[in-house]
Amino acid sequence: MSEKIISLEVENFKNIRAITVNFDQFNVIGGANKAGKTSTLDAICFALGGSKYKPTNPKREGAVSDTSIKLTTSSGLVVERVGKNLSLKVTDPTGEKKGQSLLNNLIDDFALNMPKFLASSDTEKANVFLNRDGLGDALDKLEKKFSQVYSERQGLASIVKAKKGHVEEMPAFENVPEEQITVQELVNQQQAILLKNAENQKARGKVQELEERLANGRLKKQSIVDRKEALLAELKDLNEREENLDKKLDEFVELVESSKKSAEQLQDESDQEIKDKILEIEVINSQVRANLDKKKAIDEANEYKCQYDLLTKTIADIREEQNKLLNSIEFPLDGLSIVDKKLNYNGIAWDGLSGSEQIIVGTAIAKQLNPNQGFVLVDKLEQMDDESLKKYCEICKNLDLQMIGTKVSKGDECSIIIEDGEVVKASEYFDGNQAPQAPAAKAEQVIDYLDDEF
Repeated sequence: MSEKIISLEVENFKNIRAITVNFDQFNVIGGANKAGKTSTLDAICFALGGSKYKPTNPKREGAVSDTSIKLTTSSGLVVERVGKNLSLKVTDPTGEKKGQSLLNNLIDDFALNMPKFLASSDTEKANVFLNRDGLGDALDKLEKKFSQVYSERQGLASIVKAKKGHVEEMPAFENVPEEQITVQELVNQQQAILLKNAENQKARGKVQELEERLANGRLKKQSIVDRKEALLAELKDLNEREENLDKKLDEFVELVESSKKSAEQLQDESDQEIKDKILEIEVINSQVRANLDKKKAIDEANEYKCQYDLLTKTIADIREEQNKLLNSIEFPLDGLSIVDKKLNYNGIAWDGLSGSEQIIVGTAIAKQLNPNQGFVLVDKLEQMDDESLKKYCEICKNLDLQMIGTKVSKGDECSIIIEDGEVVKASEYFDGNQAPQAPAAKAEQVIDYLDDEF
Protein backbone atom coordinates (compact mmCIF):
# COMPACT_ATOMS: atom_id res chain seq x y z
CA MET A 1 0.00 0.00 0.00
CA SER A 2 1.29 3.49 -0.80
CA GLU A 3 2.62 5.61 2.06
CA LYS A 4 0.23 8.14 3.60
CA ILE A 5 0.56 10.63 6.44
CA ILE A 6 -1.27 9.69 9.64
CA SER A 7 -0.37 12.52 12.01
CA LEU A 8 1.74 15.62 12.38
CA GLU A 9 3.01 17.44 15.50
CA VAL A 10 4.76 20.79 15.04
CA GLU A 11 6.04 23.42 17.47
CA ASN A 12 7.52 26.86 16.79
CA PHE A 13 7.93 26.39 13.05
CA LYS A 14 7.47 29.48 10.87
CA ASN A 15 3.90 30.73 11.67
CA ILE A 16 3.01 27.70 13.81
CA ARG A 17 2.98 27.90 17.60
CA ALA A 18 1.96 24.30 18.34
CA ILE A 19 -0.32 21.98 16.37
CA THR A 20 -1.23 18.30 16.53
CA VAL A 21 -3.13 17.10 13.47
CA ASN A 22 -4.53 13.70 12.45
CA PHE A 23 -5.08 13.40 8.70
CA ASP A 24 -7.95 11.74 6.82
CA GLN A 25 -8.05 10.74 3.15
CA PHE A 26 -9.07 14.28 2.17
CA ASN A 27 -7.85 17.17 4.29
CA VAL A 28 -8.61 20.85 3.78
CA ILE A 29 -6.65 23.05 6.17
CA GLY A 30 -8.48 26.34 6.56
CA GLY A 31 -7.79 29.63 8.21
CA ALA A 32 -6.93 33.25 7.59
CA ASN A 33 -3.78 34.47 5.87
CA LYS A 34 -0.60 33.88 7.91
CA ALA A 35 -2.50 31.61 10.31
CA GLY A 36 -0.10 28.72 9.68
CA LYS A 37 -1.77 26.78 6.85
CA THR A 38 1.11 26.88 4.38
CA SER A 39 3.57 26.46 7.27
CA THR A 40 1.89 23.10 7.95
CA LEU A 41 2.65 21.95 4.40
CA ASP A 42 6.19 23.33 4.69
CA ALA A 43 6.69 21.31 7.87
CA ILE A 44 5.70 18.12 6.04
CA CYS A 45 8.04 18.97 3.15
CA PHE A 46 10.95 19.66 5.48
CA ALA A 47 10.31 16.55 7.60
CA LEU A 48 10.26 14.22 4.61
CA GLY A 49 12.25 16.07 1.94
CA GLY A 50 15.32 17.06 3.91
CA SER A 51 17.57 20.11 3.93
CA LYS A 52 16.58 21.37 0.49
CA TYR A 53 13.12 22.08 1.94
CA LYS A 54 14.44 23.71 5.09
CA PRO A 55 13.29 27.34 5.35
CA THR A 56 15.85 30.09 5.76
CA ASN A 57 14.35 30.94 9.17
CA PRO A 58 12.45 27.84 10.35
CA LYS A 59 11.97 29.00 13.96
CA ARG A 60 8.83 31.01 14.71
CA GLU A 61 9.59 34.64 15.37
CA GLY A 62 9.58 35.36 19.12
CA ALA A 63 9.57 31.67 20.12
CA VAL A 64 11.58 30.67 23.19
CA SER A 65 11.50 26.90 22.81
CA ASP A 66 13.24 25.06 19.98
CA THR A 67 11.45 24.02 16.80
CA SER A 68 10.30 20.40 16.54
CA ILE A 69 8.48 18.39 13.90
CA LYS A 70 7.14 14.85 14.26
CA LEU A 71 5.37 12.98 11.47
CA THR A 72 3.92 9.47 11.40
CA THR A 73 3.15 7.53 8.21
CA SER A 74 0.70 4.71 7.50
CA SER A 75 3.51 2.12 7.59
CA GLY A 76 4.41 3.14 11.15
CA LEU A 77 7.40 5.20 10.09
CA VAL A 78 8.10 8.06 12.52
CA VAL A 79 10.05 11.04 11.17
CA GLU A 80 11.31 13.74 13.54
CA ARG A 81 13.21 16.99 13.16
CA VAL A 82 14.40 18.05 16.61
CA GLY A 83 17.06 19.98 18.41
CA LYS A 84 18.75 23.25 17.66
CA ASN A 85 19.88 22.06 14.22
CA LEU A 86 16.61 20.20 13.54
CA SER A 87 18.52 16.98 12.97
CA LEU A 88 16.70 14.08 11.35
CA LYS A 89 15.56 11.08 13.33
CA VAL A 90 13.78 8.22 11.56
CA THR A 91 12.17 5.34 13.47
CA ASP A 92 11.29 2.46 11.19
CA PRO A 93 9.20 -0.42 12.60
CA THR A 94 11.17 -2.81 10.38
CA GLY A 95 14.43 -1.75 12.01
CA GLU A 96 15.88 0.03 8.96
CA LYS A 97 18.31 2.81 9.82
CA LYS A 98 18.90 4.72 6.60
CA GLY A 99 17.68 8.15 7.50
CA GLN A 100 17.04 10.50 4.59
CA SER A 101 17.90 7.84 1.97
CA LEU A 102 14.98 5.79 3.28
CA LEU A 103 12.66 8.76 2.96
CA ASN A 104 13.90 9.51 -0.55
CA ASN A 105 12.87 6.01 -1.61
CA LEU A 106 9.39 6.52 -0.16
CA ILE A 107 8.59 10.11 -1.05
CA ASP A 108 8.73 11.83 -4.44
CA ASP A 109 9.92 15.46 -4.60
CA PHE A 110 7.18 16.19 -7.07
CA ALA A 111 4.42 15.49 -4.56
CA LEU A 112 6.21 17.50 -1.87
CA ASN A 113 6.74 20.52 -4.06
CA MET A 114 3.89 20.69 -6.54
CA PRO A 115 3.81 24.52 -6.34
CA LYS A 116 7.30 24.52 -7.81
CA PHE A 117 6.03 22.40 -10.71
CA LEU A 118 2.98 24.63 -11.19
CA ALA A 119 5.21 27.71 -11.26
CA SER A 120 7.80 26.20 -13.60
CA SER A 121 8.04 27.15 -17.27
CA ASP A 122 6.01 25.35 -19.94
CA THR A 123 9.17 23.71 -21.25
CA GLU A 124 10.18 22.46 -17.79
CA LYS A 125 6.72 20.93 -17.30
CA ALA A 126 6.97 19.09 -20.62
CA ASN A 127 10.50 17.92 -19.74
CA VAL A 128 9.03 15.97 -16.79
CA PHE A 129 7.78 13.50 -19.41
CA LEU A 130 10.43 13.96 -22.07
CA ASN A 131 13.36 13.41 -19.70
CA ARG A 132 11.60 10.54 -17.94
CA ASP A 133 11.05 8.59 -21.15
CA GLY A 134 14.40 9.58 -22.66
CA LEU A 135 12.71 11.47 -25.48
CA GLY A 136 14.21 14.86 -24.72
CA ASP A 137 17.50 14.29 -26.57
CA ALA A 138 15.76 12.66 -29.52
CA LEU A 139 13.30 15.55 -29.81
CA ASP A 140 16.10 18.11 -29.40
CA LYS A 141 18.01 16.48 -32.27
CA LEU A 142 14.88 16.46 -34.42
CA GLU A 143 14.16 20.09 -33.51
CA LYS A 144 17.75 21.05 -34.39
CA LYS A 145 17.43 19.22 -37.69
CA PHE A 146 14.05 20.87 -38.25
CA SER A 147 15.52 24.35 -37.61
CA GLN A 148 18.41 23.65 -39.97
CA VAL A 149 16.18 22.35 -42.76
CA TYR A 150 13.61 25.11 -42.18
CA SER A 151 16.34 27.77 -42.35
CA GLU A 152 17.71 26.19 -45.54
CA ARG A 153 14.21 26.11 -47.02
CA GLN A 154 13.67 29.76 -46.12
CA GLY A 155 16.86 30.63 -47.98
CA LEU A 156 15.68 28.69 -51.00
CA ALA A 157 12.30 30.39 -50.78
CA SER A 158 14.00 33.77 -51.18
CA ILE A 159 15.98 32.49 -54.17
CA VAL A 160 12.86 30.95 -55.76
CA LYS A 161 10.97 34.20 -55.26
CA ALA A 162 13.82 36.24 -56.75
CA LYS A 163 14.21 33.84 -59.68
CA LYS A 164 10.48 33.87 -60.33
CA GLY A 165 10.43 37.66 -60.27
CA HIS A 166 13.40 37.79 -62.62
CA VAL A 167 11.67 35.38 -65.02
CA GLU A 168 8.52 37.48 -65.02
CA GLU A 169 10.50 40.61 -65.88
CA MET A 170 12.38 38.96 -68.79
CA PRO A 171 10.99 39.46 -72.35
CA ALA A 172 9.73 36.55 -74.46
CA PHE A 173 9.14 36.46 -78.25
CA GLU A 174 6.90 34.25 -80.34
CA ASN A 175 7.47 32.80 -83.83
CA VAL A 176 11.26 32.81 -83.56
CA PRO A 177 13.54 29.78 -83.96
CA GLU A 178 14.95 28.07 -80.89
CA GLU A 179 18.57 28.39 -82.12
CA GLN A 180 20.39 31.50 -83.33
CA ILE A 181 20.69 31.96 -87.12
CA THR A 182 24.22 32.05 -88.71
CA VAL A 183 25.01 35.03 -91.00
CA GLN A 184 28.25 33.60 -92.41
CA GLU A 185 26.70 32.62 -95.74
CA LEU A 186 25.27 36.10 -96.23
CA VAL A 187 28.58 37.63 -95.21
CA ASN A 188 30.33 35.49 -97.83
CA GLN A 189 27.85 36.66 -100.47
CA GLN A 190 28.40 40.25 -99.44
CA GLN A 191 32.19 39.82 -99.66
CA ALA A 192 31.85 38.31 -103.18
CA ILE A 193 29.80 41.31 -104.29
CA LEU A 194 32.26 43.74 -102.75
CA LEU A 195 35.13 41.89 -104.48
CA LYS A 196 33.33 42.04 -107.83
CA ASN A 197 32.60 45.72 -107.38
CA ALA A 198 36.27 46.30 -106.59
CA GLU A 199 37.27 44.60 -109.86
CA ASN A 200 34.80 46.79 -111.72
CA GLN A 201 36.29 49.85 -110.11
CA LYS A 202 39.73 48.68 -111.14
CA ALA A 203 38.56 48.30 -114.77
CA ARG A 204 37.12 51.78 -114.70
CA GLY A 205 40.44 53.08 -113.46
CA LYS A 206 42.25 51.37 -116.31
CA VAL A 207 39.94 53.06 -118.89
CA GLN A 208 40.70 56.39 -117.32
CA GLU A 209 44.39 55.64 -117.50
CA LEU A 210 44.09 54.72 -121.21
CA GLU A 211 42.16 57.87 -121.92
CA GLU A 212 44.89 59.90 -120.27
CA ARG A 213 47.55 58.11 -122.31
CA LEU A 214 45.51 58.73 -125.49
CA ALA A 215 45.41 62.39 -124.70
CA ASN A 216 49.15 62.44 -124.18
CA GLY A 217 49.68 60.72 -127.52
CA ARG A 218 47.60 63.29 -129.32
CA LEU A 219 49.62 66.03 -127.69
CA LYS A 220 52.79 64.44 -128.93
CA LYS A 221 51.37 64.18 -132.45
CA GLN A 222 50.47 67.82 -132.36
CA SER A 223 53.97 68.63 -131.22
CA ILE A 224 55.41 66.67 -134.10
CA VAL A 225 53.12 68.36 -136.63
CA ASP A 226 54.15 71.72 -135.28
CA ARG A 227 57.78 70.87 -135.67
CA LYS A 228 57.21 69.27 -139.09
CA GLU A 229 57.64 72.52 -141.03
CA ALA A 230 60.69 73.46 -138.98
CA LEU A 231 62.31 70.14 -139.28
CA LEU A 232 62.06 69.37 -142.98
CA ALA A 233 65.42 67.77 -142.77
CA GLU A 234 64.04 65.28 -140.41
CA LEU A 235 60.75 64.86 -142.28
CA LYS A 236 61.41 61.37 -143.41
CA ASP A 237 62.24 60.19 -139.98
CA LEU A 238 59.35 62.04 -138.51
CA ASN A 239 57.01 60.62 -141.17
CA GLU A 240 58.08 57.15 -140.17
CA ARG A 241 57.58 57.99 -136.55
CA GLU A 242 54.23 59.48 -137.45
CA GLU A 243 53.20 56.36 -139.22
CA ASN A 244 54.25 54.31 -136.29
CA LEU A 245 52.42 56.56 -133.91
CA ASP A 246 49.35 56.46 -136.08
CA LYS A 247 49.36 52.75 -135.96
CA LYS A 248 49.75 52.81 -132.20
CA LEU A 249 47.11 55.47 -131.87
CA ASP A 250 44.74 53.38 -133.93
CA GLU A 251 45.43 50.46 -131.63
CA PHE A 252 44.90 52.64 -128.61
CA VAL A 253 41.72 54.05 -130.04
CA GLU A 254 40.47 50.59 -130.64
CA LEU A 255 41.57 49.53 -127.19
CA VAL A 256 40.04 52.60 -125.56
CA GLU A 257 36.76 52.18 -127.42
CA SER A 258 36.68 48.53 -126.54
CA SER A 259 37.51 49.23 -122.90
CA LYS A 260 35.06 52.10 -122.75
CA LYS A 261 32.33 49.96 -124.24
CA SER A 262 33.08 47.19 -121.73
CA ALA A 263 33.19 49.67 -118.88
CA GLU A 264 29.84 51.15 -119.91
CA GLN A 265 28.31 47.70 -119.76
CA LEU A 266 29.54 47.07 -116.21
CA GLN A 267 26.91 47.40 -113.46
CA ASP A 268 27.58 47.63 -109.68
CA GLU A 269 25.47 45.36 -107.43
CA SER A 270 23.93 46.64 -104.18
CA ASP A 271 24.59 44.80 -100.85
CA GLN A 272 21.81 46.66 -99.07
CA GLU A 273 19.52 43.65 -99.13
CA ILE A 274 22.17 41.54 -97.42
CA LYS A 275 22.78 44.28 -94.89
CA ASP A 276 19.05 44.33 -94.16
CA LYS A 277 18.98 40.54 -93.83
CA ILE A 278 21.96 40.57 -91.48
CA LEU A 279 20.25 43.21 -89.35
CA GLU A 280 17.03 41.19 -89.38
CA ILE A 281 18.92 38.05 -88.34
CA GLU A 282 20.60 39.94 -85.51
CA VAL A 283 17.19 41.06 -84.25
CA ILE A 284 15.90 37.48 -84.43
CA ASN A 285 19.00 36.15 -82.70
CA SER A 286 18.62 38.70 -79.90
CA GLN A 287 15.08 37.39 -79.41
CA VAL A 288 16.34 33.80 -79.49
CA ARG A 289 18.94 34.67 -76.84
CA ALA A 290 16.25 36.32 -74.73
CA ASN A 291 14.08 33.19 -74.96
CA LEU A 292 17.05 30.96 -74.13
CA ASP A 293 17.89 33.15 -71.11
CA LYS A 294 14.28 32.97 -69.93
CA LYS A 295 14.19 29.19 -70.39
CA LYS A 296 17.40 28.92 -68.39
CA ALA A 297 15.94 31.16 -65.67
CA ILE A 298 12.76 29.03 -65.61
CA ASP A 299 14.84 25.85 -65.32
CA GLU A 300 16.82 27.36 -62.45
CA ALA A 301 13.65 28.52 -60.71
CA ASN A 302 12.11 25.06 -61.13
CA GLU A 303 15.25 23.44 -59.77
CA TYR A 304 15.17 25.62 -56.66
CA LYS A 305 11.44 24.93 -56.34
CA CYS A 306 12.16 21.18 -56.42
CA GLN A 307 14.75 21.65 -53.69
CA TYR A 308 12.24 23.71 -51.68
CA ASP A 309 9.57 21.02 -52.07
CA LEU A 310 12.07 18.34 -51.00
CA LEU A 311 12.94 20.32 -47.86
CA THR A 312 9.23 20.82 -47.18
CA LYS A 313 8.75 17.04 -47.29
CA THR A 314 11.77 16.58 -45.02
CA ILE A 315 10.23 19.02 -42.53
CA ALA A 316 6.94 17.10 -42.66
CA ASP A 317 8.83 13.81 -42.06
CA ILE A 318 10.62 15.35 -39.07
CA ARG A 319 7.32 16.58 -37.62
CA GLU A 320 5.78 13.14 -38.16
CA GLU A 321 8.71 11.50 -36.36
CA GLN A 322 8.38 14.02 -33.51
CA ASN A 323 4.65 13.29 -33.26
CA LYS A 324 5.32 9.54 -33.14
CA LEU A 325 7.72 10.07 -30.24
CA LEU A 326 5.24 12.31 -28.44
CA ASN A 327 2.40 9.86 -29.08
CA SER A 328 4.47 7.13 -27.43
CA ILE A 329 4.35 8.99 -24.11
CA GLU A 330 1.97 7.52 -21.55
CA PHE A 331 0.08 10.42 -19.97
CA PRO A 332 -1.79 10.10 -16.66
CA LEU A 333 -4.89 11.95 -17.91
CA ASP A 334 -6.99 11.72 -21.05
CA GLY A 335 -6.59 14.95 -22.99
CA LEU A 336 -3.06 15.61 -21.68
CA SER A 337 -0.45 16.01 -24.42
CA ILE A 338 2.71 17.87 -25.38
CA VAL A 339 2.48 20.43 -28.18
CA ASP A 340 5.59 22.37 -29.21
CA LYS A 341 7.37 21.06 -26.08
CA LYS A 342 4.62 22.46 -23.85
CA LEU A 343 1.96 20.68 -21.80
CA ASN A 344 -1.51 20.89 -23.29
CA TYR A 345 -4.73 19.73 -21.62
CA ASN A 346 -7.93 19.19 -23.60
CA GLY A 347 -6.54 21.33 -26.40
CA ILE A 348 -5.67 24.23 -24.07
CA ALA A 349 -2.16 25.48 -23.35
CA TRP A 350 -1.02 25.49 -19.73
CA ASP A 351 -1.39 29.25 -19.29
CA GLY A 352 -4.96 28.93 -20.53
CA LEU A 353 -5.95 26.41 -17.85
CA SER A 354 -7.73 27.45 -14.69
CA GLY A 355 -5.90 27.13 -11.36
CA SER A 356 -8.00 24.07 -10.44
CA GLU A 357 -7.22 22.38 -13.77
CA GLN A 358 -3.51 23.00 -13.24
CA ILE A 359 -3.69 21.38 -9.79
CA ILE A 360 -5.58 18.38 -11.18
CA VAL A 361 -3.00 17.87 -13.94
CA GLY A 362 -0.11 18.30 -11.50
CA THR A 363 -1.61 15.74 -9.10
CA ALA A 364 -2.07 13.13 -11.83
CA ILE A 365 1.52 13.67 -12.98
CA ALA A 366 2.80 13.26 -9.41
CA LYS A 367 1.06 9.89 -9.12
CA GLN A 368 2.33 8.68 -12.46
CA LEU A 369 5.93 9.65 -11.67
CA ASN A 370 5.78 7.62 -8.46
CA PRO A 371 2.97 5.03 -8.43
CA ASN A 372 3.84 4.29 -4.80
CA GLN A 373 3.25 7.92 -3.82
CA GLY A 374 0.47 7.97 -1.26
CA PHE A 375 -0.21 11.69 -0.73
CA VAL A 376 -0.07 15.05 -2.39
CA LEU A 377 0.29 18.54 -0.86
CA VAL A 378 -1.75 21.33 -2.44
CA ASP A 379 -1.58 24.98 -1.43
CA LYS A 380 -4.26 27.60 -2.21
CA LEU A 381 -7.34 25.43 -2.76
CA GLU A 382 -9.44 28.61 -2.71
CA GLN A 383 -8.91 28.76 -6.48
CA MET A 384 -11.24 25.75 -6.69
CA ASP A 385 -14.99 26.22 -6.43
CA ASP A 386 -17.06 23.55 -4.72
CA GLU A 387 -17.67 21.59 -7.92
CA SER A 388 -13.98 21.63 -8.84
CA LEU A 389 -12.98 20.57 -5.31
CA LYS A 390 -15.43 17.67 -5.45
CA LYS A 391 -14.03 16.59 -8.81
CA TYR A 392 -10.50 16.91 -7.48
CA CYS A 393 -11.29 14.74 -4.44
CA GLU A 394 -12.75 12.08 -6.73
CA ILE A 395 -9.58 12.13 -8.85
CA CYS A 396 -7.40 11.75 -5.74
CA LYS A 397 -9.61 8.86 -4.58
CA ASN A 398 -9.28 7.10 -7.95
CA LEU A 399 -5.51 7.63 -7.83
CA ASP A 400 -5.33 6.32 -4.25
CA LEU A 401 -3.86 9.63 -3.12
CA GLN A 402 -4.29 11.26 0.26
CA MET A 403 -4.89 14.98 -0.31
CA ILE A 404 -3.63 17.59 2.14
CA GLY A 405 -4.42 21.10 1.01
CA THR A 406 -4.87 24.62 2.30
CA LYS A 407 -7.64 27.16 1.74
CA VAL A 408 -8.29 30.66 2.99
CA SER A 409 -11.58 29.74 4.60
CA LYS A 410 -13.19 28.68 7.90
CA GLY A 411 -16.16 26.96 6.30
CA ASP A 412 -17.50 23.45 6.80
CA GLU A 413 -15.41 22.19 3.88
CA CYS A 414 -12.33 22.65 6.09
CA SER A 415 -11.55 19.52 8.08
CA ILE A 416 -8.80 21.39 9.95
CA ILE A 417 -8.81 25.06 10.92
CA ILE A 418 -5.77 26.92 12.22
CA GLU A 419 -5.83 30.29 13.93
CA ASP A 420 -2.72 32.16 15.03
CA GLY A 421 -0.54 29.08 14.65
CA GLU A 422 -2.80 26.71 16.61
CA VAL A 423 -5.48 24.19 15.64
CA VAL A 424 -9.03 25.18 16.58
CA LYS A 425 -10.71 22.37 14.61
CA ALA A 426 -9.19 19.01 13.69
CA SER A 427 -10.06 15.51 12.51
CA GLU A 428 -10.08 12.73 15.07
CA TYR A 429 -7.11 10.40 15.23
CA PHE A 430 -7.39 7.11 13.37
CA ASP A 431 -5.56 3.80 13.47
CA GLY A 432 -2.02 4.33 12.27
CA ASN A 433 -1.83 0.85 10.80
CA GLN A 434 -4.55 1.65 8.31
CA ALA A 435 -4.62 4.00 5.40
CA PRO A 436 -5.93 7.40 6.53
CA GLN A 437 -9.58 6.81 7.16
CA ALA A 438 -11.63 8.67 9.75
CA PRO A 439 -14.13 6.94 12.06
CA ALA A 440 -17.62 6.43 10.72
CA ALA A 441 -18.91 9.84 11.68
CA LYS A 442 -15.85 11.64 10.31
CA ALA A 443 -14.61 9.37 7.51
CA GLU A 444 -16.51 11.09 4.78
CA GLN A 445 -16.55 14.54 6.29
CA VAL A 446 -15.32 16.34 3.18
CA ILE A 447 -17.15 14.06 0.78
CA ASP A 448 -20.42 14.41 2.76
CA TYR A 449 -20.07 18.15 2.63
CA LEU A 450 -19.47 18.06 -1.11
CA ASP A 451 -22.42 15.71 -1.65
CA ASP A 452 -24.66 18.05 0.30
CA GLU A 453 -23.50 20.95 -1.83
CA PHE A 454 -23.95 19.19 -5.17
